Amino acid sequence: MSMLSVSEFDVIESPLSGTNLIEASAGTGKTYAISIIFLRLIVENNFRIEDILVVTFTIPATMELRLRIRDRLRDAVSVIEDQPIKDKTVTLLMEKYKGDSVVKQRILTSLKSFDQASVYTIHSFCQQMLVDNAFESGSLFSSEIVNDNAFIERGVTDLCRLTLYNTSPALVSYFMENCSVKELIELYKKRPLSPDLRIEPEDSDADIESLERCRTLIVELYAELSDLWKLESGRVADIFCNSKVLKGNIYREDSMDALIEEMNDYISGEIPFAFFDRFYNYTSGKIKDSLKKGCDYPESQVFEICQKIYDANEKYNNAGALMLISIKKRLFDVIDDLVLSSKSQNSKRSFDDLIKDAQRGLNGKSGKLLEEKVRARYKAALIDEFQDTDNLQFDIFSRLFNNEKTILFLIGDPKQAIYRFRGADIFSYMKASQLMKNRYTLAQNWRSRPELIESVNAVFSRCTDPFIFDKIQFYPVRPGEENQGDHFMKRGIPVPPFDIWLSADGAESAGDMLIEKLSSEISLLINRGDDNPYTLGERAITPGDIAVLVRTRKQGIEVRNAFAAYSIPSVSRGMDNVFKSGEAKDLYFIVSAIADPANYNLVKAALSTVAMGGSADLLYGYHRNSSDGKDGFDSVTTRFYNYREQWISGGFLNMITGFLERESVASRLFALNGGERMVTNINHVAEILHDAEHEMDFTPRELVIWFGNTLSNPPDDDGYSMRLERDDDAVNIVTMHACKGLEFPIVYCPFLAHSNDGKGEYVIYHDPSDHDRPVLYLDKNVPDEVKAIKASEDLAENVRLLYVALTRAKSACRVMFAPNKNFGKSAAFHIFVKSAGYDVSGYNRSILAAALRDLHDNSGGRISFSDGTVSEGAAYIAEKHSAEQIAVREFTGEVRSCWKTHSYSAIAHSFAAQVDAEGKDFQSEFHARKGRSEGIFGFASGTRAGLCIHEIFEKTDFTTSDRISVTDRCSEILEKYRFDISSKVHLADMFFNVVNSVLDDSTGLKLSYIDDCSRLTELEFSFPVDLFDSIKFRDIFKGGDLICNKIYNRLAGDHSEPGGMMKGFIDLVFEHNGKFYIADWKSNHLGNSYNDYTRERLTDEMEKHNYFLQYPEMEFSPGIFFDRPDISVLEKLDKYFAGVK
Repeated sequence: MSMLSVSEFDVIESPLSGTNLIEASAGTGKTYAISIIFLRLIVENNFRIEDILVVTFTIPATMELRLRIRDRLRDAVSVIEDQPIKDKTVTLLMEKYKGDSVVKQRILTSLKSFDQASVYTIHSFCQQMLVDNAFESGSLFSSEIVNDNAFIERGVTDLCRLTLYNTSPALVSYFMENCSVKELIELYKKRPLSPDLRIEPEDSDADIESLERCRTLIVELYAELSDLWKLESGRVADIFCNSKVLKGNIYREDSMDALIEEMNDYISGEIPFAFFDRFYNYTSGKIKDSLKKGCDYPESQVFEICQKIYDANEKYNNAGALMLISIKKRLFDVIDDLVLSSKSQNSKRSFDDLIKDAQRGLNGKSGKLLEEKVRARYKAALIDEFQDTDNLQFDIFSRLFNNEKTILFLIGDPKQAIYRFRGADIFSYMKASQLMKNRYTLAQNWRSRPELIESVNAVFSRCTDPFIFDKIQFYPVRPGEENQGDHFMKRGIPVPPFDIWLSADGAESAGDMLIEKLSSEISLLINRGDDNPYTLGERAITPGDIAVLVRTRKQGIEVRNAFAAYSIPSVSRGMDNVFKSGEAKDLYFIVSAIADPANYNLVKAALSTVAMGGSADLLYGYHRNSSDGKDGFDSVTTRFYNYREQWISGGFLNMITGFLERESVASRLFALNGGERMVTNINHVAEILHDAEHEMDFTPRELVIWFGNTLSNPPDDDGYSMRLERDDDAVNIVTMHACKGLEFPIVYCPFLAHSNDGKGEYVIYHDPSDHDRPVLYLDKNVPDEVKAIKASEDLAENVRLLYVALTRAKSACRVMFAPNKNFGKSAAFHIFVKSAGYDVSGYNRSILAAALRDLHDNSGGRISFSDGTVSEGAAYIAEKHSAEQIAVREFTGEVRSCWKTHSYSAIAHSFAAQVDAEGKDFQSEFHARKGRSEGIFGFASGTRAGLCIHEIFEKTDFTTSDRISVTDRCSEILEKYRFDISSKVHLADMFFNVVNSVLDDSTGLKLSYIDDCSRLTELEFSFPVDLFDSIKFRDIFKGGDLICNKIYNRLAGDHSEPGGMMKGFIDLVFEHNGKFYIADWKSNHLGNSYNDYTRERLTDEMEKHNYFLQYPEMEFSPGIFFDRPDISVLEKLDKYFAGVK
């Protein structure tokens, strides 16, 4: 298809009609242009704000667009009112509307209704379209949006189970040897999201019988070889080592002993399919091909058998590969429905589902009606970042807005289409570009120094086909303003803004030289001192002014380590997956132990983590505390039991927040080198786990399993990229993919000479003979023509990535080349050498140097070139700040919360309570009491013991008289809480004593009268409270009985609290004879005999721990000690909590 003519887009004069494509090169103000188009549509086309749809691809981009659009509207009003503004374009655009009250009112109306502006991400637009038109689209009215990784993993796992469970053992064995569930999950995730996807090879001719026959034959031949080797191993060794009939370059004399030993290991291993790498050297075919001229073939049955095994294994692998292709094809046929069904049952959708549902709805039986309803709503659509589209998205926008009634602008830059690994499809963009009636470019760069703009123009303009595909062209840009940006200067004189350095020829390690050059040069730029000659304009260069762009995580780590040697502060962006960090593994050990604190091995693993400060000495110290090494861990496992209870009752985030605080994790890690990064990673992983628990409704055990699977197979997801650990002044180390949209005064590109072949298990390419249809090629034996197409697409992607890297700088771009043998495959070779007219097929340093020197000579002094020199840098010395400069200002204001959740514990602590008995949960009181009396007094004390007793009463029928069943239940619960089951009899005795005790002499009430239908355990309650005033609250109990007086005396001081919700749990609520009762279990240990549990001792204990404060909290309670408060107190409490004045 012929190229359409391209003209420059004038944001003021270009017509706003029809279908339009705007190619916005780097730094040309794409977002600004969209905001001006939006303003013109309101002013010139008389559109309402809700008539215009703006779609971009990230949430931050939508926020920026909304801000920019609102600013343009406000500026426009200012111009109409004849008020001066800084924006020259808006001033020029609105000049003719000065004093126009109609246009002014239209803009003001837009500002007032700006909340109705449709500025969406692609996913939120699809979601809104589906919800607003649920009947037409056939979608749910409401569904929760989740990450579908867990659903995919579950679906693929189920599919493998269904496929392999009743199949041939030969196929199961081949699958286990050559594939994995993890591989299939990754394959499914990386598939192109296109309804036109073609999967090849089309006919696999899978034959499971052939697979079984070959496997059986190999096993039989292996048995024969094992027997034969015992007889002929000596003769074979003699042939290899002494016969001199084999070519020495293949059968080297110094490697023959090892070759014999490899066969010995293969035979002794008794695993027929554990072939060693040089097994082929034993085959008769290889022996015959390796004979010296004139030498006879040395006969041996070993060689003949090995040849048969080798041939059978070739057939076995071929048959197995075909079967795997069949399984993978079935994956794509079945898994979509499996995953979709699983999500639908839970009313959940992923982000990809929103796009697929929208596209499916538009192509469904009500698709025409859906199109009409969306078109009726929007008169104009502005699609941002369109170069990152794919087939599904393009189909949606084309169906909705590629028509005569709607104004459509597609805005993007195909030269910056670098997200193929996320599913973006440059071929969809190129197809769309040919369908637009008007094609424009933005030709003014507002980012960089004019000299730097001309340098980049020079690099790409001399190339014949810079971006490989003829539908993607380079259009030179010009500066937006004559003197924009700061000069990069040395001793007050501007230096060339574009510099190229080439490592010395014959260097033993070009890579090491490159890193040394990078580190030393940056240290010279940022070092403080009067002798530093480098500046940006008139100011000193700071570390934050500089960015180093890398391609891979490994390169980023190399740079970071080199900077550390020079004491250069640095921060990494977009390099690492947080689940690959050591902190993620630490947190996995910790949450595993919390989920199962009875497992001492898990507890030990958690204690060994850096986060918990564990060491061998600490673990040994725990073991020395007791004979069996277990009781010494009780102080830890007790806390872990408590964390588990928090997890179960309050969720993961509530638990982990308390854990990090109480275990002093942050302070411990901050004291270590790299502590900021460690704390950031732990908090990040904790948030992800919270989201997973919420989205998938995981139990603690299920969340731990998911966590482990995710650690083993970290998803390629933006949400899992490590966050910045610091925001102070530091050199930015950024991946090229993550740098898109960013800008820095000085940019270093040290790894452009490195190639990336796009190697992987599977090939994804676009078939030029089938309208560039996307193809997933599953066979690992890829045809040469497919390899060539794939290589071309990979090179094009890498060139686009190079363009992004070279256009991030505002003042200076420093390119460094340390070429290796694969340089000839790199994008840099294509741009700087081959496409520039140098006829070479691979790397040649002299030609590269000539090409770079030629670029320098023809740049008018804008591009400098140096060949192999490395300046000697010094360690970075940071600027020293005076104490006055970094003094912390004292906060003198008042911060008041208007609402909060209250509880008994919080109130108790707020009134200067002494240690709350339940506050001992983290104080390690879980040890067996020694020297106590027998019976229940000899049982342990502390929180774990309390939880154990609590659960016995919670899970046992009060009405039972079956002592055996109660004893068995006690035994189970004792084991759960890791107590000696010998206490089961004493606990059973205690249970029967309690439930058979008379609670009310007047009625003879006993708990043994209460069946399970008449009781509730752990009843959660909450009720609203007005502003909490401690003085008024205290006065309620003035002049009451003993308990009321205790409460009155305890509530002292002014502790006014905001209103909110009173929340808590009631241990037991039961009904008897039409009355409701409340019971609260207490298991405090006061002594070793009944004499220690008098009413006076109980009263003292309750007062000590502020248990009396639970009394008013549960105002309808029958009281403590079977008392009931005076009716007047109940009425006062009722009115107080109800907010009655």
